[in-house]
Amino acid sequence: MKNWTLGCTLLALLMAAAACTHEVLPPEKFASATGDAGKDGSLPADGESGDALGPEVDTQVATEDSADVEQDTPPDVGEDSGATDAGPTDAGSTDAEPQADGNAKDAEDIAGEDGSGGDGGPGPDGLGADGAADAADGATSDTAAPDCAKLCDDGNLCTTDDCDGESCIHTDNTLPCQDGDLCTVGDVCAGGGCKPGTPKDCSDGNVCTDDLCKSAVGCALANNATSCSDNDPCTLGDTCGGGTCKAGVPNLCDDNNDCTKDACYAGSGCKHSNVGDSCDDGDACTVGDSCANGKCTPGSKKTCDDGNPCTNDACDPTAGCTAVPTTAVCDDNNKCTNGDVCANGSCKPGAPAKCDDGNVCTTDSCNANSGCANTATTSPCDDNNKCTTSDTCKSGACAGGAAPNCDDSNDCTTDSCVPATGCAHTALANDTVCNDGNACTTTDKCNGGLCVGSGGKDCNDKNPCTLDTCANNVCGNQPT
Repeated sequence: MKNWTLGCTLLALLMAAAACTHEVLPPEKFASATGDAGKDGSLPADGESGDALGPEVDTQVATEDSADVEQDTPPDVGEDSGATDAGPTDAGSTDAEPQADGNAKDAEDIAGEDGSGGDGGPGPDGLGADGAADAADGATSDTAAPDCAKLCDDGNLCTTDDCDGESCIHTDNTLPCQDGDLCTVGDVCAGGGCKPGTPKDCSDGNVCTDDLCKSAVGCALANNATSCSDNDPCTLGDTCGGGTCKAGVPNLCDDNNDCTKDACYAGSGCKHSNVGDSCDDGDACTVGDSCANGKCTPGSKKTCDDGNPCTNDACDPTAGCTAVPTTAVCDDNNKCTNGDVCANGSCKPGAPAKCDDGNVCTTDSCNANSGCANTATTSPCDDNNKCTTSDTCKSGACAGGAAPNCDDSNDCTTDSCVPATGCAHTALANDTVCNDGNACTTTDKCNGGLCVGSGGKDCNDKNPCTLDTCANNVCGNQPT
């Protein structure tokens, strides 16, 4: 009976092991692992009928299994030398061993037959509930099952170790495992090996640490110096240091509005209140801008006259006043220059002023502030009048002097003076009585402007350096 039950069990294990890994054990190792079928714990000798599993166990099991199939009846319980006499059985039992009415015995029936008692309590042989369980698995009271888990342990957590009486069976499982990498979690067995799970989350929720993971040690945190926020709206440029967020520079809250007062409050941040001060509306062409309701109101238009006649003045809203050079006529404010002209934004002097008044009785000069100056002199001059002599400047004009002596001492001419030509001697009519100055003549008459004497002795020696006289018809020529 025990061999029939064991054969069925082994046959089922062999069929299930088709998809598992088998390791064939030496017969002596498996026999020593199964133990003695008898009460004294010793193994039967080879060739004995009994419960010891030897090399011939497969043949014996196969023979008995085939006999059972043909007869469709179990062998007599009495044939098992290790079995006790079977007692009355429960008509309601099933499984385990067939009865006369064709029903199989269950584990409790077998336990009862072995003296263990149907209620799991100890029987005559001292077997408890464990004995009943062994009987349910097809083991007899005098045969101990091998410890396959220990016998076939391959040291691999990811295989379930078992045996079928001759071979070790290592079946892949899906148990949780540890792949040796501390940076993975949820590792699970698969294909006989430990497969990594998901990456371990080392985040500590602190922006000032770099959350790292090292396979050998697990999570490792390193301080960084990145930008951060200390949750204070009144600081800017906060930076990590020593694993914490350090406050940056104060937040000035400058809104670039001249018409607001800027401030920062720890709880609410920047606040801007209106002021009534002067401001700049951003237009360079307005002046006197002022704040109103938080906004800058433009003032009056800016005057861009630079007072330079050599530039065209204008205003640009961005750049402000502009002055573009011209080439217009200008005045350099120097009275001694004429024809001044603009060049490169400034007035350039023209030609020198002409201060010569053409008056010989003035000294001509020029003063930059007052211009030409003609100062009167008392110098000799010529009034262009031939009828004056020793002309002299007076009060800026040439004044004529004394009249010239136009007497030519000729009785036969009339003496006069013409301003343009000077002295003039006009001949008298011929035969006009005259005196030729010769005392030795008597009848003197003009002829062609000359006094011609007649009737007397001519004492004229034609020497101008002698005084010719005639007295008593005697000439006298006295040196002069």
